[in-house]
Formats: sequence, structure tokens, C-alpha cells
Amino acid sequence: MVVRGGSGRDSFAPGTPVFGLAPGCLGSHVLCSHLSMAPMPPNLSPEQAATCPTVFITVDAVLRQAARLQRGEVLLLPAAAGGVGLAAMQVARALGACAVATAGSPSKRALLRGLGAQHVSGSRDTAFVEDLLVASRGAGAHAVLNTLTSPGMVASAAVLLRAGGRFVEIGKRDVTSVARLAQERPDVGYGYMAMDFMPASVLGGAFAGRRGTAGADSGGASVGACL
Repeated sequence: MVVRGGSGRDSFAPGTPVFGLAPGCLGSHVLCSHLSMAPMPPNLSPEQAATCPTVFITVDAVLRQAARLQRGEVLLLPAAAGGVGLAAMQVARALGACAVATAGSPSKRALLRGLGAQHVSGSRDTAFVEDLLVASRGAGAHAVLNTLTSPGMVASAAVLLRAGGRFVEIGKRDVTSVARLAQERPDVGYGYMAMDFMPASVLGGAFAGRRGTAGADSGGASVGACL
């Protein structure tokens, strides 16, 4: 809830329910830029709204800006049953792209299938490479949103990229170097995304498209079979 707004015309009025990202957000009050906030959707409770900004802003920055995901493209989401993976599936659908995923347990894989993943494999070993290549008739994926740390798993995900594909890393530890990845796949692009280092102006770009539509049905674009 906004207690006091700034003097700019784009500032929120006091009393406006908002959600977003701010330093010291576990405190009772924070001081932040209006660019890193958006009106809170009326269909979400404060507790639900608090779970959304970090994962959705990360995913928006990765898929729209870094990976430039396009309608009809295939996005690989390793270990997709966590917050980032579930958010990425929704954003990919909104962009008209197809999500293929991995997950560790049968229940997680069933969840992802129920949410619209066009192919789901296990994440405990590298068998997902052959599974996806068979499912895609050898074509593979256009983009990978990676959170894996095992060198073998990372290399396997990179193998699945088509020529000219995009590999975007959001991990925080044991991050594979660009040089090493480039040696294995010199025909694809690589990027790293650290949401906690983004300036407010960049965060504002992700929020801007959602202001005025918060709370609306976000079913997204119709997605046909991409594989």
C-alpha cells in the first residue's frame, strides 16, 4: 500500500495497493522507485502478490529481452516445476511459444503437462536430450532458460539448441563460463541475467506492459503444436 507518493506525474497516489521489487522489502516500509512497482491485481491476495514479482520479472527479462522469444518457437525449461519454470511457461504461452520441460518426479511432470508443456522428460539424468530430439524430429529448441549447475546437464541443454539458438543463464553459483559453452556450441548465443542487479529503468520496462492490465485474464496467445 502506498503511504506517500513522489512529486512526478507517474507516481502512485497514497492508498494505492501495489506490488513489485524494492530493497529492504521484508521491513514494514520501503522507499523505492515507481518504476519498480505496479498496481496489485484485485484478484490476488497480498500473500499471493508477494510471490509474483521476482519470478515474473526475471522471466520477462529473459524471454522478451535476452532470448527474444518469438511466436512458434520452442523454449526448453530444465527443472521447470519451480517458481521460475512455472512463470516461464505462462510467459512463453502469452508470447505464442511452445514450452518443453524437464522435472524430477512423476507428479511434477504431470503438473507441467497439465499446464500445457508440449513435452516433458525427467531431469535426473541426460536422457532428456534423446527424448526431446525424438519429440522434435531432431530439431531441438530455439532457446534455453537455464538454472542447472552440473556441467554435464548444462552441456546437454546446450546440445539441444538449434543453430542460432539462445542460451540464457540465471543461476547464481557454479555458473558455466561463456568461453566453455562457446567451445562446445560456437553457433549459438549466450547471455546471463541477474535480476537483482537490474536498474529501476529496466525493471520498469517489464512492469510497463502490465500496468492497466493487472488482474485481467492472462490466458495468452493460442499455441498450436510446435513439435
